[in-house]
Amino acid sequence: MTNGKPKILVLDPQNRLKLDGTVVGNQRDFLAKLREDTFDCAVVINLEDVKLPLTTFLRNVAHRAPLMPIVLISDNIEPELRGLIDAILPVDVDKKSVMSTIDKILSRREILAECGLVGRSEAIYAIADVIVRVAPTDIPVLIIGESGTGKELVAKALHKRSKRSDGPFLPVNCGAIPETLIESQLFGYKKGAFTGAAKDTPGFIEKADGGTLFLDEVAEIPLSSQVKLLRFLETGEYFPVGSATPKHADVRIIAATNRELTIMMRQGKFREDLYYRINGVKIFIPPLRERLEDIVILIFYFAQKVAEKHGIKFAGISDDALEAMMSYHWPGNVRELRNLVENMVLLAGNRKIKLDDIKHYFAEHQTIGRPLPILHTAEATSSEVMREILYILRENNRILREISERLSSTADIKSAEREAIINALRLAGG
Repeated sequence: MTNGKPKILVLDPQNRLKLDGTVVGNQRDFLAKLREDTFDCAVVINLEDVKLPLTTFLRNVAHRAPLMPIVLISDNIEPELRGLIDAILPVDVDKKSVMSTIDKILSRREILAECGLVGRSEAIYAIADVIVRVAPTDIPVLIIGESGTGKELVAKALHKRSKRSDGPFLPVNCGAIPETLIESQLFGYKKGAFTGAAKDTPGFIEKADGGTLFLDEVAEIPLSSQVKLLRFLETGEYFPVGSATPKHADVRIIAATNRELTIMMRQGKFREDLYYRINGVKIFIPPLRERLEDIVILIFYFAQKVAEKHGIKFAGISDDALEAMMSYHWPGNVRELRNLVENMVLLAGNRKIKLDDIKHYFAEHQTIGRPLPILHTAEATSSEVMREILYILRENNRILREISERLSSTADIKSAEREAIINALRLAGG
């Protein structure tokens, strides 16, 4: 921003719109300006007599300025433009309408940036809008989304914009804690409460006092501990293991899961009263395959970040490689995308990433239909990696148990065949 006004780069050969900004007349000069300076927004008039097709040109723009919003002036809406632009306005649009659109986009992008979110889809903007409205309150929030969609990122944004932002933000992966230990980990314990309890030890709730406790994979909390968590949510009081004296903590609870809690309630695996207590406001994060508009901006954003971190040049991605990434179903969601982009950039060195560099990855993963965590070891701590490994083992065993239960009740399979399949599943599950 300059004197409160956005810095705008405009591709308008005739300068018809008379916009206040840097106006250029061709694609080459436009890309050159992006190499020289940074801009808050760009306006591009779709030209017919150009060197590069519009899609290729906009991908070049995304390479140089992945987070820069783009307003396209055109009467033709091409499906290939999805994820490359933020708005399309008709050719006969006036200056006032263009500036109004720019102001709206920049306002929404500012909210995204404050929340630490990156994207162009309406879904991601809607999530940011909810964060802004809900964060200042103490109402419990339940975040729903597949593994890798960014549930912890949303939880951090809620904490950052809350009145508790100066207090601790404590993330806890409930699925990585053995059932026998989760109560003592959440509520703490007194010296002598059990074998090995050598001293009074605070739990996660006490450590998060004055701040936010993020309970990821909340569906994995056993029923016995769900009762005690419910009591804390209702009264603010809890009992450390081995203590008859209640303690009090001022903690906001944000929970997250990739499971269907309503189904678990019907199965008696999750308490209905706890569900309604943690579900003050529900935030659903759609999987990446349902918000294709976010893929391109995320690819170039992650590529730029890893290139800057390692001091290498990101030379870009070929059109066919980018199209392959747009067509992939991303079962691991944003985490998987980030992991692949980082690997691509580091292995490619200073050359452009081509389809041959990544097609083997898609060939290996194309049959994977359900979401699984993708280990992101480049920046992960050993404890984070261990949590991911434990989650994968736990999730695989759960699926194997479900298959075994279904086989046991299937009449169409002969007894000997059923027994052989179940034995094979037992071996697979360890």
